Amino acid sequence: MPLTPLPHSAILRLPLPLLVCMLLTSSLAAATYYVSPTGLDTNNGAIDKPWLTPDKAVATAVAGDVVLFRGGTYPITKRIEPKKSGTAEKWITFAGYPGEKPLIDGTGYIPSNGQHDNGLFNIVGPGYLRFINMHVTMSHGMGFTVRGPSHHVELIECSSHETFAPGIGLWNCQYVKVMYCEITGATTNRMRLYGDFNQEAPHEAISSGGAKYFEIAYNHVHDCDKEGIDIKEVSAHGTVHHNYVHDMPRQGLYTDAWFGVLEDVEFRDNVVHNCEWGIGVSSEGSSASLRNVRIRNNLFYNNRGSGIFFSLWGGDGPRSQIVIANNTFYKNGSPTHWSGPTGSIDLRSVNVQDITVVNNLCVGGGAYEIATFDNPATNGLDQLTAKNVVIKYNLTETFKDDTNRTFLYGRNYALLGDNPITGTAGLTNPTRGSFYLTEPSRARIAGSPDPAYLINGQPADLGAFAFGLNNIPDAPSVLEPAYGSIWRIVQSTVPGRTYLRQQSSDLGTWTDAPAPEPANYLPDLFYFDTAGGEPIFFRYKITDLAQ
Repeated sequence: MPLTPLPHSAILRLPLPLLVCMLLTSSLAAATYYVSPTGLDTNNGAIDKPWLTPDKAVATAVAGDVVLFRGGTYPITKRIEPKKSGTAEKWITFAGYPGEKPLIDGTGYIPSNGQHDNGLFNIVGPGYLRFINMHVTMSHGMGFTVRGPSHHVELIECSSHETFAPGIGLWNCQYVKVMYCEITGATTNRMRLYGDFNQEAPHEAISSGGAKYFEIAYNHVHDCDKEGIDIKEVSAHGTVHHNYVHDMPRQGLYTDAWFGVLEDVEFRDNVVHNCEWGIGVSSEGSSASLRNVRIRNNLFYNNRGSGIFFSLWGGDGPRSQIVIANNTFYKNGSPTHWSGPTGSIDLRSVNVQDITVVNNLCVGGGAYEIATFDNPATNGLDQLTAKNVVIKYNLTETFKDDTNRTFLYGRNYALLGDNPITGTAGLTNPTRGSFYLTEPSRARIAGSPDPAYLINGQPADLGAFAFGLNNIPDAPSVLEPAYGSIWRIVQSTVPGRTYLRQQSSDLGTWTDAPAPEPANYLPDLFYFDTAGGEPIFFRYKITDLAQ
């Protein structure tokens, strides 16, 4: 059955028998099993006779099967390690029951020394596996690990809290998706068991170490102890988009080559604030290089260091073919940052080639808006020309140069670039999280005339959020299968708005608990089960703060 876009109100008006018949015709599941904290592994796995342990579930499920975990806590004393693969037509799905939260508690699992790179869910080898609405906490290693030769693995609407290593780690695997997940408390020494407790915990909140053909999107990463989302080592052919990263003590986003080539990665439509740096671009490892990375349409605001930082860390290796386009920077950096003056865009490393910085909107940078390694007062920017570093058509409300201070990571110099636009940016209400352009704005239709950056034949607005974007209506709801007899209605939101997220087990009553921090780009999700009786709904409520 094709997935027909329908407004959710129209879907909810369909007669239940017709709705059930329509949805069940597309189910590919061979069998549906259930697991419950009150079950028994000697049961048959039916809804009224569920199993007790995740081990029983992963040992039994075969291609096409769906295992639904009822809400509650599942204490474990060893890793959960699926060994069976699905197929391209029949994935194996492990999912939380709609509206309920199954929580895997690793407090009692004590790995031997050196096993911190394994997860409570440890997927090493099998393919065509899907994990939906599964949650982990208190891991002395990772939360979820997907390691090659595993392939075609999806983590959807999962969460990880309090882990010594990453909440989610992808290592040399292929065709992996991490979407709509929440990571908190990752990479914390609070969960350390061995070694020097003064030594930092390993890796980042979401780590891609050599993953290929990956998508990391719509995730909420916050309040961890190191970096947010890191694409590193020899990762390739992936996108990192529509993630919301905030309140991190290091980089919100990071890309860092190690022992080889990192290439073909795009960071777009992400929101990063209240981190040390917005995004770091590095080549730390020896004999490593980074190339063909696109950073576009992101929002970086209120980060303590620079919005974008081309670092000198580690081996300070080569970085090339990098495009930084149509990003919005607001109040990043400080003249007195501990590393030295920081600002919106910081191209400090000299080990670069073929870099384009175009159509960005830079407002309120601490020491400068844009700075590079080349000193315009001494050589006329010959080094930038030789390395084909092109900086053009970027807006800065005012030119500031407060870089004559002490530097920890090398010297940089403020620069406007070619065809600069100065004057009022005209942001709607940045203190409320709204970064649309309003009138008057010097960023209107002010972008590069290069055909690669034109929109409908004319220059683009500068920054991530074009004028009038807030007047575009929300996209229609889309009906799509989730797993087994569970379907969902997805309502996409308009990029650029700032939202609060709340949840409820029905459509009428919303929780009174405090909502999370403002988050961008989170969709409205309606879940319902057609296996019998009335549909069961589970929804994320979206409240637009900008209106």
